[in-house]
Amino acid sequence: MSAKAVDDQSIDELVSRAQAEGLQLTGEGGLLQQLAKRLLESALEGEITDHLGYAQRDPTGKNGGNSRWSGPSRPATSPSPS
Repeated sequence: MSAKAVDDQSIDELVSRAQAEGLQLTGEGGLLQQLAKRLLESALEGEITDHLGYAQRDPTGKNGGNSRWSGPSRPATSPSPS
């Protein structure tokens, strides 16, 4: 792999496609916000996988006392179901 993980051509294509579809590049719901969210989620998923030693839904962690919950996610700010 080269030193540059994402090449300029790929970024240019992504930006052009977003603009063609009418997606804002910045601001609420924009391309930058969506990319940052995906990047952070991916990085955090990798961190927890490294920490626990197995991927989410891997049978290795089942009933091990440190299992990863695999149900549907909801935002942390949502109230808990009653």
